[in-house]
Amino acid sequence: MTPLSPFISVLLGNLLLRVAGAATGLMLTLYLGWINRELYPVSATTLGLLAGGYYLVEMVSAPVLGAQSDRRGRRPFLMLGPALGFLAVQLTGLTTALAVLFLTRLLEGVAGAATTPALLGHLSAETEGDQALRGRVMSLFEAGTALGLTLGSVAGSLLWDWLGRVGFFTVGLLYLGSLALFWRSKTTGGGRPTTEDARDDAPTPGAPRPSLAVRPPGLLDSVRAILRYRPLLQFMPAWLAINAIVGLWLTHAVFQMTAGRQLEGQYLVGAFQPGTIAVILAAYTLTFGVGIWAWGYAFRWLAETSIMRITTAAMLGATGSLALINHSGGPGLLFWLALGGFGLSVLIESGFAPAAVSHLARLSSRLAGDRGLFMGLYSVVLGLGQLLGGWIGGPFADRWGMDGILTLTAALALIALALTLRLRPDQ
Repeated sequence: MTPLSPFISVLLGNLLLRVAGAATGLMLTLYLGWINRELYPVSATTLGLLAGGYYLVEMVSAPVLGAQSDRRGRRPFLMLGPALGFLAVQLTGLTTALAVLFLTRLLEGVAGAATTPALLGHLSAETEGDQALRGRVMSLFEAGTALGLTLGSVAGSLLWDWLGRVGFFTVGLLYLGSLALFWRSKTTGGGRPTTEDARDDAPTPGAPRPSLAVRPPGLLDSVRAILRYRPLLQFMPAWLAINAIVGLWLTHAVFQMTAGRQLEGQYLVGAFQPGTIAVILAAYTLTFGVGIWAWGYAFRWLAETSIMRITTAAMLGATGSLALINHSGGPGLLFWLALGGFGLSVLIESGFAPAAVSHLARLSSRLAGDRGLFMGLYSVVLGLGQLLGGWIGGPFADRWGMDGILTLTAALALIALALTLRLRPDQ
């Protein structure tokens, strides 16, 4: 059995959960379009409220549910996520009422908030004292997340085309599969996940488990202890800046590339059909996933802070390459050289997410009694960063198109790089 074997069930469970969540989200968008055409008007504001409700609930709930997983065990919360997701997707397929659809998105948000902190807390505890193993496990977690989002979007589109509303009930099978995988993964007193024992997050024999304090008695005390933890406060702004870049691109890039308007001298604005966009996104995701997988082997030689600095610098390289593509005028020598540079930069920049999660896991060992609450910050920073990136990027994209997006990306990457340079490898 390889060192990764005990983690296969939970990592596959996470993959299925992400596929199901992405498929549900994509199908809901198509479903609302059908409702708008066939039943009653659905405004873009309503669509925004549905999306915003999901992220808001996830951000608020993740620390609370993560803290509860510290006190009640990881396994119930690992299973709660797919169970709530299954309930939400069944309700979605049964109704056309916007109020109920809004409720289903809130349930989906709680589902993510229940599973992610518990899973990351579990993975953090079970890789304590082994940086190389932790790096590979966290890389696979991030690769599963990215792959799940892509596969889910593709599956959601196909299921809607083939089955319409019935597709929601089919997605429920993915949630049940995730639930079964989380059910199978348990831990022994030795601290490695197996299928024989129901104990959660027992420490690995001989692994160091330092703690700044005995577990605080209440949630507010736990939050105060974490907010006073200086290494965390120094790290979070850099991660927030990176997630703002993610939100900026998820919100505005595809719209600029397909919106139909043209900006003189900007090749990437309004030049692509939806089918071409799908190919571009698939190629990007594949490249990004290969990069994450490769970075998983680098943690035995490089500290997380070093990886974050290297990958943030690569984001600046990717931004510069896209700027050249945008002003290349289309396929030609400059275009292909810049495209090659962009692909290489994507391979390198993909390592930031697993390095950041691994770094957060290492920081959490200093407050091991509140590891779930600590890892709940993953969802908070991810959601908040994406919201900020979407909001801040709007004026830049409206005024300067893709150049505005690239300029803001470079600024945020420079901020993140400056902040990571302040981190010490031993923090």
